[in-house]
Amino acid sequence: MNQPVDLEKAHLRVARPTDNLAAVLKFYRDGLGMKVLGEFQDHDGFDGVMLGLPGAAYHLEFTHKRGHVSGRAPTKENLFVFYLPDPAAWRAAVARLARAGHYAVGSFNPYWDEHGCTFEDPDGYRVVLQNRGWDNGPPPPPASLGESEFDGCLKDVVDSCIQRANKAERSGEDSYEHRQGDRPIDLILELLWHDNSGAVANFAASRVNTMDVGVRWALMRDAAEMVDRHVAPLVVHLFAAAMQELQWDGRGWLQDIPDTPSTPKDVASDMLIPILMVIDTWGEPEIRDLEPLLTCDDQAVRRAAWVALRVIDSMWHAPMVQAAVIAGLSSADSVVRSHATHIAEEPERQRERMRRLSP
Repeated sequence: MNQPVDLEKAHLRVARPTDNLAAVLKFYRDGLGMKVLGEFQDHDGFDGVMLGLPGAAYHLEFTHKRGHVSGRAPTKENLFVFYLPDPAAWRAAVARLARAGHYAVGSFNPYWDEHGCTFEDPDGYRVVLQNRGWDNGPPPPPASLGESEFDGCLKDVVDSCIQRANKAERSGEDSYEHRQGDRPIDLILELLWHDNSGAVANFAASRVNTMDVGVRWALMRDAAEMVDRHVAPLVVHLFAAAMQELQWDGRGWLQDIPDTPSTPKDVASDMLIPILMVIDTWGEPEIRDLEPLLTCDDQAVRRAAWVALRVIDSMWHAPMVQAAVIAGLSSADSVVRSHATHIAEEPERQRERMRRLSP
């Protein structure tokens, strides 16, 4: 009587009702890549479909009772979690859902955002693609994206997210004020967070000119906070676009930020100082990523990089900064020379302030 039930060889079916059978089928088949294992119509008034993968020890069943309303998910914690510890497999799964028109949503439980990406199906039930093993062991060491892999599964995802973000921005469905939510750029942010190679950031930087102003600021604000994630080049490219929008080169520092009447420029002006405050928290890893941009051929990007370097006052004494400043003092760009001169003279200004404060 006390013998344990032997479920070791059992096959698991997870069954759920839906009012959107066709849309749910498309989400799990086309977006998640499951196969239709079986389906039925009008079986005692029920229609249904079974989805899974051949050989797997589980499958999902979705049913609809004719004339009956099932409703949406009762909470945001009703989840299917798929553990994909291999980074390449995880990226491919995220990319497939994105290609099918779905983008990441913020998880109700922040735990799932640390190593995963959450999507919502047509009924509001959520699917988490978790880049770890199910026993919460560490994932394999992060692998750099190969060029062929990135070309094949992520570039079109980033482009489609930008297109959807622009559309949402223009329709008023989204704005730079929405710090979290179901935004197309959330998937770009997820990919940035999980990519240790900088490939996603570099590609997104090349697409800055395709982004609407509000999209640029939303992406820059959130990406700037991802310290030590190789996003400095992306943030600087976005910042350069904003500086061009404002026609501001930073030479007069914050005193000459223009007051502008147009809404996009008001957005840029209002967000400028908060973004600089975030950049001020950057450290040595971001400086290393920033360094090549200090001599970039693109004038706007070059000047934005120097504005970023100037604001990171905690790193002004670092050897890499001093080397950049020496080169900047002889730059042909007068704006660059102005920023380099300010940084070079800061130690003397600090000493003067200390003398004034001394009794």
